[in-house]
Amino acid sequence: VDRAEQAVRVLAARPEFDEVALYGKRVHVVAENIAALQPLIHDVLTDAGIHVDTMLVIPPSLEDVFIAKIREEMRKKESG
Repeated sequence: VDRAEQAVRVLAARPEFDEVALYGKRVHVVAENIAALQPLIHDVLTDAGIHVDTMLVIPPSLEDVFIAKIREEMRKKESG
């Protein structure tokens, strides 16, 4: 995307995404069923005037899995 920092802010404001972060010049979005959310990501960014070059679905890294587990445990503690 062009304007990656703005893209992170726009996407991070959406409840559909668990995590949105900047990795170099790329925007990394984590969510359940991310492949199904690709059209939404494209539309949200386009509506914000941000050009999307390419989108790829990649397998979660070990760090992604670790963070997801930590967040899951935190949610469990907060809710009960």
